[in-house]
Amino acid sequence: MHPTFQQIKQLNKDILPCLKYLAIRNMHLLSSNDLPAIFDKIFSNDCSYLQYCYLSNMTTISRRREWIQMTSLRFLEVGHINLFVYKYILSLCPNLYSFKFIISTETEIPSDIKSHLNIKRLTLKNDFFGHSWNDHVIKSYLSYVPNLEQLCMYRHIFSSSVKNCLMNYDWCASLIGSYLPSLRRFSFYLHLIDLNYVDIDNILFQLVENFRSHRNTRCQSCFVIQRSQMQKLLSPKFLM
Repeated sequence: MHPTFQQIKQLNKDILPCLKYLAIRNMHLLSSNDLPAIFDKIFSNDCSYLQYCYLSNMTTISRRREWIQMTSLRFLEVGHINLFVYKYILSLCPNLYSFKFIISTETEIPSDIKSHLNIKRLTLKNDFFGHSWNDHVIKSYLSYVPNLEQLCMYRHIFSSSVKNCLMNYDWCASLIGSYLPSLRRFSFYLHLIDLNYVDIDNILFQLVENFRSHRNTRCQSCFVIQRSQMQKLLSPKFLM
């Protein structure tokens, strides 16, 4: 089952005057014309008491009008956003504690984002088929949350690209050292999409050793590799 637009329209202060927890799954099954109106409703006076908000991972966040400041919002999990939406959400949610989203490819990086001092947990993902993992972009996301204590990253990559992309990668060690002085825990989840013609086992062993050599001694670090076959990518397990 997925929500209908008519059901989501009932999110208003007359029906649910003190709504604090909201989770909407499968939003990508709704009409693309309805989605901006849904986001506009969530970030409005109709949901001004909202503390926790989960929106489907497969959804790209967009808006048609100005959103209000959400001082009560503490936990936010959404789908695809770019740095401009990131900037906008940070400015409207001064008490946000935990933020989880999928990064989008950037063509331009805003330079006037004000630091957010209350975010303690940040989770970044890239999508399955996009090329949105760019350390210059990651730097921008991290540089505006200086009091971050927990950082979790999920990266999806094809096995054929591992050797070229990750063998000399520093696993964001330089970014963490420069921008996150309060970080206590760093977790990196590598989702490896196996292509049968690639012999990957020896390369994975080298990746583990490389991660160990770059880990920051002042915070706990965790590195997890998940492998899946190409034909399983579109199963609900991986899309949720």
